[in-house]
Parts: sequence; structure tokens; C-alpha cells
Amino acid sequence: MAKVQKESLQKQLVSLQALLAQAERGELVTADQIAIGVEEGVAREMLNASLPQEQVVGGHVRIRIERAEPFFRGNQAAILFRARATSEDLPDHFAELELGGGLEDLKLVDGRLTAKVGLAHFTVRKASVGPLAQGLVESLVRNNLSLIQGAIPPFEIPVRLDQHLVVDHFQEGPVEAAGGELPLAIQLSQVIAVNQRLWVLIDAKAGPWKASKEEEAKR
Repeated sequence: MAKVQKESLQKQLVSLQALLAQAERGELVTADQIAIGVEEGVAREMLNASLPQEQVVGGHVRIRIERAEPFFRGNQAAILFRARATSEDLPDHFAELELGGGLEDLKLVDGRLTAKVGLAHFTVRKASVGPLAQGLVESLVRNNLSLIQGAIPPFEIPVRLDQHLVVDHFQEGPVEAAGGELPLAIQLSQVIAVNQRLWVLIDAKAGPWKASKEEEAKR
């Protein structure tokens, strides 16, 4: 576990140095970007809403992913899962697992911020079996990590970003405004994980204005 923590801190240090370099180049502040912040607590609720999930590996061992804990620090979006492995043949024996990974392939899709959870490492925290059987569990989990990863639901946060702004025709006494639509070009720029929050930076540009069909017919 100490080795995993050391590797995590080293990755955070490298990521923060890269982030600092971006800030010095002025790449983190632009007038055309929208910043959306997702707190760890919100991400925790969304991740755990779809847990527990189970996956049988090797035909005999059931992996039950019970809960998740996100960590948005040092420009690293890390996710830690608690899981329990039990034998289909010996249900009274178990092993408690800790699975670690991060968010990958973050996208804005149909009003949702989505990402895959990629597993990178695991640890057997406690087991009711002896060292030999525990070694077999470790080998089984290691060889089926991608299969276990498939049992983890995708990370999803609802984010409503309209792709256009519609303005109806308006007339009140001598004041009249033509109706039309203002298109909005929105795309994900980058993601920053600092201070226990996931910051999603979005490029947003407006225009050009397009008159409604009714207004075009009047011309």
C-alpha cells in the first residue's frame, strides 16, 4: 500500500508541474471557456448510486465491488474501490480488496459528463484464507483486472449545456425584437483535478445570429 501511495504522490507532483507550466503560459485562463466544478462528495454519490456490482472470474470467485471513493488532488482524478472476493465453492471464506484507478476518456455526451473508470492496481487488504490461497486470489484478480473493470459502471454527471439559444419574437407597444436563434459551439477543452474538485473547462463560442423562419418570411 505504501508503494501505491508513493507512486500516486509522484504522479501528482509531475501533473502539478505540468499544470504550473500551463498556467505560466496563460493556457488556463481564457475568455471563451466555461468552468464546471464537480466536488468529490457529488462524485462519490454518483459512483456509489450504481454499486454494488458483481463479477465472477475464473468460474469460481465472485468479486463484489461495494463502494467507491474519489480523490481529485494534484491534477489526478483517482478512484479507490472497496471490494470483496468470495469463493463459489467455499462461501465462508473471503478476501477484502482495494482496487485503484482513475477517470479516462472524459466526454460531454447528450447533456452528461461521462468517463470510463480504468483500474491500474489492487491490494488484498485482509483475507480469511492462508498465504497460499491468498496468493491464488491475487493471481486471479491480476489476470482478470480488465474483466473486473468491465463490471464498474461508467462515471456520469448530468450537465445541461444548450447547443443554441432561442429568442421568440417580442413586441410590446413601440418596442419590437425579431425572433431567432443563436448557435453555441461547445466542446470539452481540458479537465483539472485540484483541491478536492474536478474542474471541467469547456470552450464556448456563440454565433452567428440566425433569424427565425417567420422573420425571414417577412423580409
